[in-house]
Amino acid sequence: MQEIATGWKHEPGIFELFKQLVVSDENLIVRIQVVQLIVTFWKHEPGILELLKQWVVSNDNEEVRRVTLRLIGIFWKHKPGILELLKQLVVSDDDWYVRREAVGQIGIFWKHKPGILELLKQLLVSDEHGLVRSEAVQQIATGWKNEEGILELLKQRVVSDDDSDVRSEAVQQIATGWKDEEGILELLKQRLESDENSDVRSEALRQIATGWKNEEGILELLKQRLESDENSDVRSEALRQIATGWKNEEGILDLLKQRLESDENSDVRREALRQIATGWKNEEGILDLLKQRVVSDENSDVRREALRQIATGWKNESGIFELLKQRVVSDENSDVRREALRQIATGWKNESGIFELLKQRVVSDENSDVRSEALRQIATGWKNESGIFELFYHTALNDSFQREHKYQDNPRQTALEAIVKHYPDHPQTLPLLQDRAENDADEQLREWAKKKLRRLEN
Repeated sequence: MQEIATGWKHEPGIFELFKQLVVSDENLIVRIQVVQLIVTFWKHEPGILELLKQWVVSNDNEEVRRVTLRLIGIFWKHKPGILELLKQLVVSDDDWYVRREAVGQIGIFWKHKPGILELLKQLLVSDEHGLVRSEAVQQIATGWKNEEGILELLKQRVVSDDDSDVRSEAVQQIATGWKDEEGILELLKQRLESDENSDVRSEALRQIATGWKNEEGILELLKQRLESDENSDVRSEALRQIATGWKNEEGILDLLKQRLESDENSDVRREALRQIATGWKNEEGILDLLKQRVVSDENSDVRREALRQIATGWKNESGIFELLKQRVVSDENSDVRREALRQIATGWKNESGIFELLKQRVVSDENSDVRSEALRQIATGWKNESGIFELFYHTALNDSFQREHKYQDNPRQTALEAIVKHYPDHPQTLPLLQDRAENDADEQLREWAKKKLRRLEN
């Protein structure tokens, strides 16, 4: 699309083609790109603004309408009727995407117009969607901070709004804009203790840790939430803030080690591991601690994080390469095996036997994602080696992949993509692509191959 607009902008029918694509193309990304290109290359054409207004109101996709509205606000905000259009959309549009965009533009571009603050206050209580009300909170707090009653209005939303996104936004705006006001820390502590939503508690904790770090009792408060909060996201946030803000305090490393060993939630253990590996890398015993988690933690995400930290932080230590090779072949989880394989291929590319190890995983790993990762690494680092085309060719025809869900990697397609990219002129490439387009058992691969063939023909 970019090349067409750049090179053939003045050709007859190109503008009409682009206008048609905005309303009819089945690919959303294409439609959005075309709207942006129309504004870029045909901004001064007669009737463009009216056309964009029409799309804002009538296009059947909310994201196309939102992007179009944003472009109107950027390039035509001073034109008559734009504010009235935004006001109309704020109260009447059925889609919250569009209403939020309109609220943001009104608050930013028309702040000094009479009645704007009252309009935003009205939306703060009347709009049915939390993210629209959150946008109103943000615009009011940043644009009218010094107006009488704004802090009280935000406090009211913190305690009374039934949507957690609104409460979180209000907490953030109060903590950053009214930090020195009396009672703000107590308000945040109250939300940390009592709000039923973990995102609001996490936001309150984050604001307390960053804005009141030097206040007496803050570290103890964070330690308490790390131990007692029922939600893993809040505990992870508390751990992160403690590790980064109080790193040099006595006992912090031991506290993190304790959470790594004992927290029942894998996300908290993974965060503890990450903080230990990055903040206490040079402490005695840290590498051994990470090695232990690689082999013993029951959760694959924790094992994978430990493996990643070891590979990046202790690459030159004796035995690390052997540890990674062991996980490639022995870990029961495919994500861990794939991470180990990726680290080996990128960090130890020149080591003897790496190429053979990757080829072995292409043909022997039971998991299709691992086989695809091995193929990708070979295509990146070893595409010029002897026999690679034959390996890809054999895989594209014979890999045993059977699709179970949409987002699986198909090694046959990975191999075929590598062939088309790296060996486009090989005499077997086009026949193979034609064969897969017609005969592969995976519908997604067949469709990809057919699209690639159409592009080659054009």
